[in-house]
Amino acid sequence: MFRLYQASMYLQHCVGGMGALVQPAWAGVVTQGWEIATKEVTVSGIQRSVAHAISSLQARPLSQVRRYELESRTKISSVDILVAVGQHKVVVEVDGPTHYAANSSRKRLGPSDLRDGLLRQQGFKVLPLPYYEWQKLPSDKNGNLTAEGLKKFEAWLLAAVDGKQLW
Repeated sequence: MFRLYQASMYLQHCVGGMGALVQPAWAGVVTQGWEIATKEVTVSGIQRSVAHAISSLQARPLSQVRRYELESRTKISSVDILVAVGQHKVVVEVDGPTHYAANSSRKRLGPSDLRDGLLRQQGFKVLPLPYYEWQKLPSDKNGNLTAEGLKKFEAWLLAAVDGKQLW
């Protein structure tokens, strides 16, 4: 039901004029399925590590990171981390291995692209953070970024918000 809801939202908000994917009689059932699917979320270890890094950035003097929420919910999806960076509403989506094709660790699956497109349509800057890039950042034995790792992550975050790609 969750994917059907997302596809319906895509047709309504991104394509325009294509008509509803779901018959009006089923719209409530599909919406309810989405609400159930997004109500209970599981926060992964890598999501916690990214949130910790963002919290560390937020605590720095003169930081552009104003606030963040772990596992926030929008009209179309739950998002991993919602961050205010300067004047921007930013969604950091920590994409673990299940967001990629089984035969290619670098080929994202359609549902992730659909989610990102819908979030952009709602005015968010969406920053997919691949697990394999996060794992390259220097971290301590607890999985928290070292000072060098935090500096690299901050550079990525600020560059990505400005539309530049470092990875």
